[in-house]
Amino acid sequence: MLSPKAMSFLSPRERFDMRVNRTDGCWLWTGAKSDGYAQFKIDGRFRHVHRWAYEEFVGPIPSRSELHHLCGVRHCVRPSHLIAVTAQEHHDAHAPTHCIRGHEFTPQNTYVARRTGKRQCRTCWKVRRDKRRARGEKV
Repeated sequence: MLSPKAMSFLSPRERFDMRVNRTDGCWLWTGAKSDGYAQFKIDGRFRHVHRWAYEEFVGPIPSRSELHHLCGVRHCVRPSHLIAVTAQEHHDAHAPTHCIRGHEFTPQNTYVARRTGKRQCRTCWKVRRDKRRARGEKV
């Protein structure tokens, strides 16, 4: 392993190649991570490696776009596992498809809670309502 000083003389591409474990699937970053995302220093500042890899191998990230990991692995830096999407598409891709009890969020089974503004499961709400009724509570 090279010292940090010796690493500073390598190009970003050389440092990238040294820190990537290429498998048949994901290219996993073996260097530093922040919140699960791979990062390394370029020109004195830290950058997310997946963003650098996309720009290096694919091209510029379109303005107002975010990169989404199709594989779902935050420290994967394989360009073919990254896609540029809008912020809304990125949010939708990470939104849960089922409630915590396993019921699917469909238009018929979902409502937005007035108090929190979050999606709620109608099936779970009905179960809670029926339990309250069985205990004689006012619903």
